[in-house]
Amino acid sequence: MDRLKTFRKVMLGLALAALCAFVFGGYTAKAAATVSVTEIDYEKSTITVELGSGDSELQISDSKQKTWESVTVEPVSGVVTLDISWIPTTKDYILSLRGDKNKEAVKVKIPRQEKTLKVTYTPSNDSEPISITGDNGRTVQWKKKNSTKWKTYNEVKFKKTLSSLVSKGGVIMFRTAPEKGDEDDPGKRPGKEVSVTIKGKGAAPKILIDDEKLTFTLEKGLEYRFCDEDGKVLDDEEWKPVPSYGDVPIEEIAPEVLSDGTSDGTTVCIQFRMPAQAKKQVSNTTTVIIPGQKYLRTAEFDSVKEIEYLDYESFKMEFTDASYSNPYEYCIINAKDLREGVTIESYQEIHWVTVSEKKPFVVYRDKNKATEGSLIYIRKKAQRKLGIKDYALASTYEEFARVEYPDT
Repeated sequence: MDRLKTFRKVMLGLALAALCAFVFGGYTAKAAATVSVTEIDYEKSTITVELGSGDSELQISDSKQKTWESVTVEPVSGVVTLDISWIPTTKDYILSLRGDKNKEAVKVKIPRQEKTLKVTYTPSNDSEPISITGDNGRTVQWKKKNSTKWKTYNEVKFKKTLSSLVSKGGVIMFRTAPEKGDEDDPGKRPGKEVSVTIKGKGAAPKILIDDEKLTFTLEKGLEYRFCDEDGKVLDDEEWKPVPSYGDVPIEEIAPEVLSDGTSDGTTVCIQFRMPAQAKKQVSNTTTVIIPGQKYLRTAEFDSVKEIEYLDYESFKMEFTDASYSNPYEYCIINAKDLREGVTIESYQEIHWVTVSEKKPFVVYRDKNKATEGSLIYIRKKAQRKLGIKDYALASTYEEFARVEYPDT
């Protein structure tokens, strides 16, 4: 019986010894393990390495491991964070790591930088102004050129940023986002940065009104829309192309401005701009306020004295209310032009003459082309110029007289 107890004690002792050997032996093996990579952070350009047991420094080499270099970074609690910004971006690079005691090396592949990203900006494409290709399914980031913070690209949100950039212009940088790595998965470097220039808005178009012809002077390709006098766009009002360019009659764009001859026209506010093109930014906007045209009042018409014939080739006219601040105009369409179809509506063919003094003046048949049968029209002249306070269009016109010289 004693021999059995002794045997059991021996066996228990052996079991305990084996367990201790397993536990402490395993711990020793773990503690003696080689270095391990815990994180590769391409945003910070660092690799974090945990040293093996007994290691006091980290050593690095390339894929060939012919020479080793001790890292000068001091470990913190057995961990070394090493800068890897020096590693070339043009190709994959094998970085070998080991401790100064545990010589078994660990290899980590630092991948090359992707350069396939392409970003184009098309100002005239309202639905998709930014086109991105070559991202290879990776997250795309952007930032303003002088900023240090990268943001994740979102098409909808970026349109709001883009609209603010268009005012002044700027440069936007794009790249594919970095992906952190470790010993098992090296992750991805940030892609090569691509710059896109956002051009600022072009100069606002210069809008003129020819006060004699009552026409706009417009550039080819302009757009327009209506607004109120504070510049607020009217409900449901969209940009639309001007009907033509060059001399464009006011009535083709804003007919309500013109009087019907019995009541004054309506004041209208119009915005003009040059739309964006494939490689050209939209222009700034010009807003013009066009006062309603006034009709020629009876008293104004009656203030012009009837023509007084001086002989068979001249006559006298007198505008008794005319002054520098209250100018009138007259237009003579001679008999030849009338026969050829010219009318008072032929704004490209006729000419208005300014009268800004009360004193009478003489009109000559030959000098002024006031031939027999010519028609004379009168109206109030436009005052000031478009954009100036108290600007007024020329009034409606009225036929004043037909030239009929005396026989002698």
